[in-house]
Amino acid sequence: MSGGGEGGAREALQRLLAAFDDAAYEALASRGLLRRARKDLTRLVPELLREDDQHVVLRVDDAEVSLPVGGPAQARCSCPSPRCCRHVLAACLFLSGAATDDAPQPRATLRDELAALDEAALAAALGRRAVEAGHALLAEHEARVELDGERGARVVFDDLFRDVRTFAGAGLDGMLPPRVDNETATLHAAAILRLREQLGLAAASDAGAAAAATAVAAPSGAPRDRGEVVGAAMTLLCSVVRAGLTHASRGIEQRLTTLAVSCQGVRLPRLGRALEIAARELRALRRREAQASERRLFDQLSRTYALCRALDGARRSDGPWPAALVGRARRRYVAVPRVDLVGLGATSWRTKSGYEGLTVYLFETNHQRVLTWVDARPQDLLDWTARDRYRQAGPYPGLDGGPQRLCRSRLTLFSARVAPGRLSGSASSHALVHGPADPRTIALGERCLRDFSALEQLTAQIAPAGLTFRDPHAEIVLVAPASFGACRFDKAEQRLDWSLRDAAGHELAVFIDYEPHRERSIEQLESIASDSALLARVRLILARLAVRVDGPRVKLCCEPLSLWLDAPELADLGHDLRLINLGLDDAAPAATTSSAARAPRSTPEGPSHDDEPDALDTPDDDETQPEEHISIDPRVAHLEDLLERIAERGIPTRGLAPQTERELATTATALASAGFTRLANATASISSAHSIPDRLLAARYVCQLHRQATLWSQAARG
Repeated sequence: MSGGGEGGAREALQRLLAAFDDAAYEALASRGLLRRARKDLTRLVPELLREDDQHVVLRVDDAEVSLPVGGPAQARCSCPSPRCCRHVLAACLFLSGAATDDAPQPRATLRDELAALDEAALAAALGRRAVEAGHALLAEHEARVELDGERGARVVFDDLFRDVRTFAGAGLDGMLPPRVDNETATLHAAAILRLREQLGLAAASDAGAAAAATAVAAPSGAPRDRGEVVGAAMTLLCSVVRAGLTHASRGIEQRLTTLAVSCQGVRLPRLGRALEIAARELRALRRREAQASERRLFDQLSRTYALCRALDGARRSDGPWPAALVGRARRRYVAVPRVDLVGLGATSWRTKSGYEGLTVYLFETNHQRVLTWVDARPQDLLDWTARDRYRQAGPYPGLDGGPQRLCRSRLTLFSARVAPGRLSGSASSHALVHGPADPRTIALGERCLRDFSALEQLTAQIAPAGLTFRDPHAEIVLVAPASFGACRFDKAEQRLDWSLRDAAGHELAVFIDYEPHRERSIEQLESIASDSALLARVRLILARLAVRVDGPRVKLCCEPLSLWLDAPELADLGHDLRLINLGLDDAAPAATTSSAARAPRSTPEGPSHDDEPDALDTPDDDETQPEEHISIDPRVAHLEDLLERIAERGIPTRGLAPQTERELATTATALASAGFTRLANATASISSAHSIPDRLLAARYVCQLHRQATLWSQAARG
């Protein structure tokens, strides 16, 4: 935009600023600064210092403001503020009020401006590379659009913790900051492309489709392509079933591990992770470990086989590989200039694969998401425990007190490195602590449970069906109970049971399964629950949601991680909440030896929590599936037992025994008569199939889908 001569810049700016309303100014700065600028104009009059065809320079109070014809987004001020300040806003308000045109100027809409801003114009302004990088960024990261009427919009990149605000009236110049580096150009190009798509101004371009395909494509020059790896995985999974689950050799376990490495080479992280888990389950079974389970191995093999079939179908289609099936590589961190955080709590954990770790939960206030910082080591590493790490220094410069203080603080992390749901412990980041955390002051929304009457609606995100991605962070909530029920340790189940009630009397079950490293957590919770005065001070409970099958009923319950208690004795220090991280902090000592301490020290069957660092980056199938224990139709249960018996024994070279074939046919007939058509068809196809292991795995996966559907149905009935 050009003014075209002396005074042209002022006239151009006046026409431009006439289209600005409060929402546009607030998008530039904030509502508070806008009020301050208006208040300043009641006591001072900006002084025009000079102008040309491109700039207008004014003195506002003690600052000098330079306003280019591109609009206030590119303005410069001599004050120390790095952002749009009150001086810039006051100058804009002054100029807009000095317009001499009596006729009202037409108010441009965002749609009108973006309609004229096609990819060619965007490439001319930002460069072709920035536009191509913008397409690639949209292919890898979801961009959420928030429209503000017809004149403003905000594009939010949740995974990157960045957002771009824009408004009508300033054209492309008003959509860009005054200084544009390569990263900023890419981000703004992606935002504008996403806005055009949202407003129906552009379909997916060839460049966008190519970028989407490239984002999930296999690397060039890999020794094996994706099709070969997926085919090899399907063949190997069938080989495990053909040999028999109880007869699988160490060689097959090693082949599963090797193939998992090959998956990383062709960028199939989700399949690689699934094969790693299958190898681990097979190793446990081969070594006859206490937690080994043929059923869990069979389920893992069938889920992995279903993933392979889905990937193979994507390979045969003309479109790009679906990102949800490909998965996301672990530990892909991006640089974020600033992240505002509030501590929620911390917990320690151990995995079945031999790792011990510490997780700190933090709430990111701008995008309202839970982030975690994780540190983990092998359990056999000398002189390292999660409880010791909790009290040590780090992870960030500027943070005194280490993780123990991180989970209790309200802070800003500069130069942060963020992966989906996770913070890196990079020493290049720097923490500025503002004070103690208070979860009551942040907008938790549905993450704060106060009404326990409709918890079953959350079942879908805790136990998603099929190959749907399960987000571990969706399970983290803050529970605000109104009252408390009994707390007791069930020696038969080796579990601590507790109940919470909301204001209407609805109950939420709380549990901690006994494991040696959780004994201290159980002791602390028993101690607090037995002290009525201390219990009355509990205000919030950081917990992990879980689905539990209790006989014929399905209940949504939670595992407590941390407790927030009233602490009036800390009021003089500027806060009145005390955080107790179970198993990590010291709580009131128990009056008597806890039930857990008196209980037998047996470890219940089933895997412990999966390795946290891996679980947060890829879909995780290593958790115990809640549908495993649900009551289902006896005919479906009989089919599951039959399929498991066949898989355990293996498939003879001559095929299934006649008696087994007759039992399959009888089961298929019974399922068909009961209306289980898909299960009946899957069962009938086993004995007649050329590849019996293939059909066996497919039928087992259909059984899992049936269990998940039953779980949802029973959860809906409560």
